[in-house]
Amino acid sequence: MPNRLTQDCPDQVRTLRRAAFAETGQPPFDRRRAAHYRTCGRIAPAVGSDRGSGAGSEYPAAVSNSLRNVQALIIVDVQAAFVSGDEAVPEAAGLLVEVTGLLRRARETGALIIQLQNDGPQGAPDEPYTPGWELFLPAVERDGEYVIRKDTDDGFHQTELSSILAAHAVRHLAVCGVMSEMCVSATARSALNLDYHVVLPHDSHATYDIPAVEGLADMVPHAMVSRVAEWALGDQIDIIAHAADVRFEPLSQREPAPI
Repeated sequence: MPNRLTQDCPDQVRTLRRAAFAETGQPPFDRRRAAHYRTCGRIAPAVGSDRGSGAGSEYPAAVSNSLRNVQALIIVDVQAAFVSGDEAVPEAAGLLVEVTGLLRRARETGALIIQLQNDGPQGAPDEPYTPGWELFLPAVERDGEYVIRKDTDDGFHQTELSSILAAHAVRHLAVCGVMSEMCVSATARSALNLDYHVVLPHDSHATYDIPAVEGLADMVPHAMVSRVAEWALGDQIDIIAHAADVRFEPLSQREPAPI
């Protein structure tokens, strides 16, 4: 099935593929993908630059360093069980710095803020009304700030998230939180499927290591899991390197539509 890129700009893609083949003798996936981003407006570092997985990496990071304007901030499952104590994600301290900064700037600007709060099953660290379930960054009661409870990975599934975004005429949003490959990914993917412009700061989502399974796979480090999760969201996701490059816009002064 042709993807959105080949449908929108097929001539440019064919030209770039021929050039890559002529240069290397084969059309490697990483070179094609870098070409795709350059052709269709996404910004990727040059193949072989030191901004990928390491100096001289053949795999471009496909991460932009330019500023992004958004109207809303969605904070996914930043709950006590996941970002504090012995069971916190490995990068909890750094994650909290970035998410706290996003939240502060969104409040100062008057942007829409939505915190998703996961209801885990009985006995889980995020079982409702247990200490681990509580939001680590308490919500402020004000117009334009909401807490939405959910019981699946996807923050849009059987919740009022879509209605709230529509009521405030939001089309551009930033997503952050935990876990990269689960609730962050599922919520971002649904937003993309609903034609929102989704900004995902690389330093503002995190997860755990994936443990090894004997006879199946070695342990996968958390940083790699997070990177693969954002890469797997495809060409439409707008990945930026730093949360500091997100710029918030205030909500419209008009009354929101009924939710």
